[in-house]
Amino acid sequence: MKFDFLDKHYRPLLLIPLVLLGISFIIIGLTFSSIGDILYKDVSLKGGLSATVVTQTSPTEISSILKEAFPDTSFTIRSISSFGSSDQEAVIIESGDIAVDQLRLALESFLKIKFSEDEFSVSETGSSLGSSFYRQMLNAILFAFGFMAIVVLITFRSIVPSFVIIFSAFADIVITISILDLFAFPVSAAGISALLLLMGYSIDTDVLLTTRLLRRHDGSVFSRVVSSMKTGLTMTFTSMVAMVVGLIFATSPVLHEMFLIILIGLCVDIFVTYLFNGGILRLYLERRVS
Repeated sequence: MKFDFLDKHYRPLLLIPLVLLGISFIIIGLTFSSIGDILYKDVSLKGGLSATVVTQTSPTEISSILKEAFPDTSFTIRSISSFGSSDQEAVIIESGDIAVDQLRLALESFLKIKFSEDEFSVSETGSSLGSSFYRQMLNAILFAFGFMAIVVLITFRSIVPSFVIIFSAFADIVITISILDLFAFPVSAAGISALLLLMGYSIDTDVLLTTRLLRRHDGSVFSRVVSSMKTGLTMTFTSMVAMVVGLIFATSPVLHEMFLIILIGLCVDIFVTYLFNGGILRLYLERRVS
């Protein structure tokens, strides 16, 4: 049968998420040693400016212009297109080390145009404000973990299943962050919000699995795992399809970032929930029966 491999080899398979978690800690550690933080932050979290420039000039050309004008300054540049079209309408330029007037003058000089107010708009975030918001969002994640742990412990009244649920959610977040770090993906305030949403998705599948295994007694332990997988994977794949559709059709960079982070986290959650959580719960139940 299609689940025979999982049934026979669930003990070694539960090590896969642990190995991924170990690698993730290494990646995050290297990131911290390189930039002084556990993830790459965009201007909304570290402070700086975000300029939206209405132009047909490609991000690559814009990057070359700015590197020539400001060789010691780093920029993040991405294009914006209209809904249902691949035609570029504008570019977003982010940097934490340049003044607005300098950026505008450099672009006008190289492109030989004069931007109107509608063609060049800027939002600025102070470094102290961005850092404060970043700390508040991290505190929100920590509080969410704390309250979830309390609710799960009250619900199941058993240390091992409750710990595994919270640990699985923690692993989902850590592995997702490490993947973002691996590609130096700059995370905004919206990205932190996506991580909070991801915690909810993770807890949902873990609670479903744990409830099926602990509170139902029909069939074998593994048959209950399979029953939970069919329901949980249906939920997860439905959410993944929605995220992919959003990535294809959404034009907002904020939505793109949120959809991408949630999609990565959902993929990670499949391995963590059904290999690690499912494996540990099987060991727990089998030893309790024996």
